Amino acid sequence: MIIKIVRGTVDVGRIASRELRNVFRDSGVLIIFFAAALLYPILYCFVYTNEIYCNAPVCAVDESNTSLSREFIRKLNATSELNVKYSCATMEDAREQYNNKEAVGIFLIPDDFADNINQGKQAHVFIYTNMSSMMYYKSLYMAGNYVSLDMGHEIQLHNLNAMGITGRQAEVSAKPVEYEGYALFNTQNGFSSFFLPPVLVLIIQQTLILGIGILAGTAREENTFRELIPKQREFHGTFRIVLGKSTTYLLIYSFNAFFVLFVIPVLFRLPHIGNPLHLALFLLPFLLSVIFFGITISVFFTNRETPFLLFLFTSLIFLFMSGYAWPPSHIHPVWKAISYLIPSTFGIEGFLKINSMGASLKQVSSEYFSLWLQTGIYFIFACIVYRWQIISSEKRCSTI
Repeated sequence: MIIKIVRGTVDVGRIASRELRNVFRDSGVLIIFFAAALLYPILYCFVYTNEIYCNAPVCAVDESNTSLSREFIRKLNATSELNVKYSCATMEDAREQYNNKEAVGIFLIPDDFADNINQGKQAHVFIYTNMSSMMYYKSLYMAGNYVSLDMGHEIQLHNLNAMGITGRQAEVSAKPVEYEGYALFNTQNGFSSFFLPPVLVLIIQQTLILGIGILAGTAREENTFRELIPKQREFHGTFRIVLGKSTTYLLIYSFNAFFVLFVIPVLFRLPHIGNPLHLALFLLPFLLSVIFFGITISVFFTNRETPFLLFLFTSLIFLFMSGYAWPPSHIHPVWKAISYLIPSTFGIEGFLKINSMGASLKQVSSEYFSLWLQTGIYFIFACIVYRWQIISSEKRCSTI
């Protein structure tokens, strides 16, 4: 029994070393495993290095032309979100600036703005933007909302003073509930702190699956059975083949995952408050589930190009199905069920809770055990499809 275990361990090591040589002999796989997996996160972080979009150029159309409307425009220009670059007399002038890409939005103050305020009625301000970027919409909406609340508070104080209510009593009446807002886990309300952490996890998954698929596709192009599974008889043990190949991928991506999920957040000041040990323990089943998932589907790749199509087609879908970019409660049950089959669904959720929110491993137990369950299931499937490959190859060899 001990001799069999030792022999099996040696075979696993040989298969792992053989697969490692295949990785370093294939320039395409090297680009995916190292260049893409390590440079993509740096590229994304540099592109989104500015957390928030400030001083968005806008047009202001003041049809009211009163002290109150001018005060509203001055307050808009004083916010960090907006720069009232153009004061236009008509909407036609503002549209011309907007169409020429000189402004990203228009604020229209109607002619009854001051009259409604003086009569105690609700006044309106109209905001126009084409939604070509959510950042434009966010800047215009937040600035307009802040100024409206601030002016509303001042108008309330003015009306209370006119009624003889002054000082602290007027302050309490105008704002009976004092509140302060704090952005948890994303103190800057920044886009990169929101967007990049799940993308980093998805990059690890997609590049790993892509590399495994390219290796399998290359093997089939050269010879259906020669490189996918070693020819030596002692190497035809299904468990040894799966464990040997997965060991190689795990060694490579342990380094990649450390760089992408530990070093990158520190270099670019992304949220990174989790316990490193808890994060490392969580990443182990994530990497294993991705590896066995990649091995399972790789046997269906007949050439090197097919994995690229899968990579391009599924990346955005997997991001949305993870429940990060879109609320899980509003995802169709069919797509939600499919998302449970993808390691990134639980990987992204657990990584964000640990890394960005400081959760412990116990607090992500559902995601943690789900990944281990996926690891076990996909390991079984990987063994089944490789056993199928061995049997098919033996049948072809016997007929030759």
